[in-house]
Amino acid sequence: MDMAMSGFVTGKNRVQVAIDNMALSYLEVKPKFVDEARKEFEYECQFFLDGAGNELLQDCMNRVFTDWILFESDVFDSSSIQNYLTNFGGISDEDRRILEQVDSNQAFGFFRFDGLFEDGVNGKGVVVYDPFAGMKISVRSEALYEIARDGHWSTGTGVSMRVAEVDGEHYAIGQFFAHDRAQFNEGMSIEIARMGQAYNVSWMLPLAMDILNPDGRFSKSRELRTVKAA
Repeated sequence: MDMAMSGFVTGKNRVQVAIDNMALSYLEVKPKFVDEARKEFEYECQFFLDGAGNELLQDCMNRVFTDWILFESDVFDSSSIQNYLTNFGGISDEDRRILEQVDSNQAFGFFRFDGLFEDGVNGKGVVVYDPFAGMKISVRSEALYEIARDGHWSTGTGVSMRVAEVDGEHYAIGQFFAHDRAQFNEGMSIEIARMGQAYNVSWMLPLAMDILNPDGRFSKSRELRTVKAA
């Protein structure tokens, strides 16, 4: 299994820029909430990598932690996005409009990889099939496009990522996605996804722990990378 993390860089699409602006604002007030957030995260994971001695592994876990805070945690009284829109100043109208949409529909999902797209209207990204919704979508992300192209992803393999719809277009958001080299309906990833669907909960943390935990089911076959977000 391949796992990739996207970093904060310039030249990103407008949705990722809005999310990064929010993340940077939370970074400025991190001491106010991080200790409680870390306790809750460790409880959810039953595992954390402080002092593990592997910088790449620690970096990956920290990025999963960030995604969990921004998109899944109940660290604040409302979602992190709504807390940001309500309690932080200096938010542009464009960022506010984008983040309201992201908050209404973002989810971590499991998809079948069907190929790449590149055009002057939609930019670059991947074409995927959602087996739970029964629909094919084009997901904008230069990071995913480049790693899928360079990694020679095979059509029909599985990919797990967080997707949001903004103005009728789909975007890969956040810093964590994972590619399963097995065919999407044969690997363990879809079993984790099915459990999440059955209980109506996100499977980002269970999947990440199976990749990052030394005792995880994917720890022996994983390939960790950091990539640029776009």
